[in-house]
Amino acid sequence: MMVYINYPNPRFRIHCDPDCPFVKRRKDGRLLKVTVESLKEVLLKFINHEIIFRANPPNNDLWLDISLSTPKHEESLVYIIQELLGIHYRPLRGIPIIVHC
Repeated sequence: MMVYINYPNPRFRIHCDPDCPFVKRRKDGRLLKVTVESLKEVLLKFINHEIIFRANPPNNDLWLDISLSTPKHEESLVYIIQELLGIHYRPLRGIPIIVHC
């Protein structure tokens, strides 16, 4: 599952299809890989506010490449990350999470 997070234009967009045109046109931006092995480390980055968003190109968005045990676990993680980001980034708090594909 690939997830696109944008801060200046608040959005969370889930992409389950690796052939999705939006995923394929992803540029060299920030990418955070999440696996069962890296889950604790990634969550701590969000909890400790190490993932920074700003209204400038290097920091305005983030892609998550999530690969957990089940699709339900992956989707649930997106909601947890949204809650954690919403503590510091009000525009991301409570916005709809769109399942694109």
